[in-house]
Amino acid sequence: MENEPNSPTVVSNGLPGIQALLSPSSQLPRLDEDQLKCLESNFQKNRNPSDLDIAIIAAEVGLEETPVR
Repeated sequence: MENEPNSPTVVSNGLPGIQALLSPSSQLPRLDEDQLKCLESNFQKNRNPSDLDIAIIAAEVGLEETPVR
């Protein structure tokens, strides 16, 4: 079965019950260079941020929490 143009892609890592849903690029937020640098810097510091960390990062870059997550 092929994916619809705007439907998420399911990626499995071979572990039972664990799958990632990748959104199509057309549904991702557009980021300016400063937002991207801030997000990348935070990801390098902490690859598994808490909900509070995500809220702080979202406020810093001016995005909603969902796209930052």
